[in-house]
Amino acid sequence: MHNLRELPADQWAPTLRWLGDLYRKSFSHVLLALNFAPGFSYADLDEQIAKGSIMRRDSLGSTLWFPQDQKNAIASRFPDTILVGENCYQNFTVRKTSCDHSFKVPGDKPYRPMLERVLTDAKNLHANYLDLRHPPDVTTWVVDNPDLVQDFAVNGGYRLAPNHVSIPTVLPEGAREATIASTWSNTGVGRMPNDNPQWNNKYKISYALLDQTTGEPVYQVQSTDENPGNWIKGTDGDDSTEFAPTDVPAGSYDFAVAIVDNTRENVPAIKLALTGEETTTGWNKLGTTKLEAAEATPTAEATSTDEATPTQSATPTESATPTSSATPAKWPTPTSATTPATSSSAPTAAGTGSDNGSHSGNDLAATGWERQGLWAGAAAFLLAGAVIMLVGRRRAGTHS
Repeated sequence: MHNLRELPADQWAPTLRWLGDLYRKSFSHVLLALNFAPGFSYADLDEQIAKGSIMRRDSLGSTLWFPQDQKNAIASRFPDTILVGENCYQNFTVRKTSCDHSFKVPGDKPYRPMLERVLTDAKNLHANYLDLRHPPDVTTWVVDNPDLVQDFAVNGGYRLAPNHVSIPTVLPEGAREATIASTWSNTGVGRMPNDNPQWNNKYKISYALLDQTTGEPVYQVQSTDENPGNWIKGTDGDDSTEFAPTDVPAGSYDFAVAIVDNTRENVPAIKLALTGEETTTGWNKLGTTKLEAAEATPTAEATSTDEATPTQSATPTESATPTSSATPAKWPTPTSATTPATSSSAPTAAGTGSDNGSHSGNDLAATGWERQGLWAGAAAFLLAGAVIMLVGRRRAGTHS
């Protein structure tokens, strides 16, 4: 873009539009930085930012090439977009003079004030990135001024971490549901551009139960409540996610948290600013969750089949009430007909005849009494005849 001025001025905006569309189409998942500097109008630059471009600006720290009004323009567009910062000074250990006249006398090079201005601009403009330029320059930064490097490492860009997470310590069988409430913060001056069209909100908060032997997730859930791209320094994000490992076997598991990439099978992708234990795959362990097994229901003792279970003694049937002895008569008195049962489903009472025309035991007993009556009658008849004959004989003897 340094040679854009070779084009007629009325072709600048169309050319920028064409280049922006070409890059976005060719690098659909990569953040694309646009040089945010004079040459294009702010309207033309904002059009590209609205389509997903982020800002890039060189000359950080320079008192000559980076005036305050341009700094203000960049700062005012945060947090809608982010900045890739490039410091002004390069090869300053071998150059006789600086690019912006920060030092002019060979041998008299005030490196420290230069680097401090670079750091100040980067933090004030919410830069996500800051370069240290060429290898000799990196040595001056890292070896001679490590505190400045550490300052940006801690405060520059985005630095995400949970401040509070509610961890379910015990989940009983049949009630393995909990709500994970957490509070998150970004202590860096920048912002995660998660909402950029090239990233399309691919980074998600995720909670997991890890196998304590393998460290691999046995249950994992992503938040749909909170977007890490919304967090800026000074404001917290509150998340609430339902956690229900209903199909996980009983046992103890490590409860862990991460920010994962949902375009890469939800693996941890953002290093969190935590001091606790981190697995080799990027999960941050926060505690232990125990999934309890269902309580065993006591079963009744089985009756041994070897020994027959004693059956209840049959209730003896009621003894038939002896009928009073019939008074002998010359002829037996006929017995009355038996009354049929009124319900075929109800068991018949002992001694009652059924209604199918057959005789019950009492019918037969009654017939026996009838027979006894006949024999008694016959015996009485014969006895009476014998008496008459005897009397007749006695009377005959008297007369003989």
